[in-house]
Amino acid sequence: MQQIECRCGNKISLSEIPVQGEFVFFPGEEWDSIVEALVAAACRVTAQDRVILGEALSDALAVKVSHFYRCSQCARLILSMRGKGQLEYYKEEG
Repeated sequence: MQQIECRCGNKISLSEIPVQGEFVFFPGEEWDSIVEALVAAACRVTAQDRVILGEALSDALAVKVSHFYRCSQCARLILSMRGKGQLEYYKEEG
């Protein structure tokens, strides 16, 4: 998935890092398992190599979090839940 298309037609590119309008989140009850994954990733890397450590931590987080994106045109939230293959769209009421 190189991009997400909002229902308003705006396309959000996922190929640029950082992705503009991207937010990550996880359920609070997964906090301990996320910390354990980060500690395990950090322990596999020497303290002198910050780039490798950053990549290892990023990889450990990537499999634990879900994402949502805010459309820059209509402000709709586009939710991508971990483990689900479909997107959910939310527009502010009012």
